[in-house]
Amino acid sequence: MPHLDDAAINSLYFYLMREGRGHSISDSNNKVPDGPVVDSGGVEVPAFAPRKNVGYPDDYTGPKAIYIESNNWGEALSDALTPAWSWIVAYDLNKGTIKWKVPLGNVDSISSKKNTGSPNGSLRKGMVVTATGLVFATAADGRVYAYDADNGNILWKSDLGRTNPGGIPAMYEANGKQYLVVCSTGRLKDKTKKEEDVPRGYIVYALPEKKN
Repeated sequence: MPHLDDAAINSLYFYLMREGRGHSISDSNNKVPDGPVVDSGGVEVPAFAPRKNVGYPDDYTGPKAIYIESNNWGEALSDALTPAWSWIVAYDLNKGTIKWKVPLGNVDSISSKKNTGSPNGSLRKGMVVTATGLVFATAADGRVYAYDADNGNILWKSDLGRTNPGGIPAMYEANGKQYLVVCSTGRLKDKTKKEEDVPRGYIVYALPEKKN
């Protein structure tokens, strides 16, 4: 395929967006008035973004969600790829081999599948590895997980009540006790609840004391 320079690409977009060829969710025949608008409110401008591929063919009458999903991180297209969709992978740096590999998070809306990992599960997130052999990590499913650093087994998990916790967890010690801090500011997982009913911001967990 020959190389397309910027001028050729701009010409293609101009051709595709010319009158009569615009495809959009709104009516492609809507036109912006030529003169001043004398009316209350604004002018309805047809939406079209060819670079984002958001248009629908004129003869398409099915549900819009077939083509465009509403920021659910790929869960609406769960059959596009076989799970798991995100992983935590532990490497043995002395041997150059994978020590263990486990899915990170789960898509609860797909009841027929478990340990799916979460699409976009680790983006803008992080983990904390402790000297006592624990790995704490957050996932897009709105949970905090504690893994065994030796084998990847899930030892504990907690549901934050909000989706997609961001940032890197932190740990600190106060009065001889260890604490884990995570940031939870995402959308509510349970839409029947009110914002004020679910904690939002920094969530702190107290770790149990290590038994001798």
